[in-house]
Amino acid sequence: MDNRETLQLLQEIRDNQRAMLELGQRHLELVEQQYQRSIALQERAEAIQEKSARLVETGRKTMAVVLPIIALLILSLLALLVF
Repeated sequence: MDNRETLQLLQEIRDNQRAMLELGQRHLELVEQQYQRSIALQERAEAIQEKSARLVETGRKTMAVVLPIIALLILSLLALLVF
């Protein structure tokens, strides 16, 4: 193998390494974008869960007030029907 062939081979190796480096950088950018999206989705999911928990708690408190009132109304209607 003469110097010209060696030089050509080294240039091909260099070119391939550059191409692989560019490919790796693009891959890293995609991974970073996906990571940022997953963080945003996780934050949205947590916010939805918090809102849902507040709604359930409000519903529970409301039912604690409304059910006894409904029970009293039903008992009052029954009492009216009996007498």
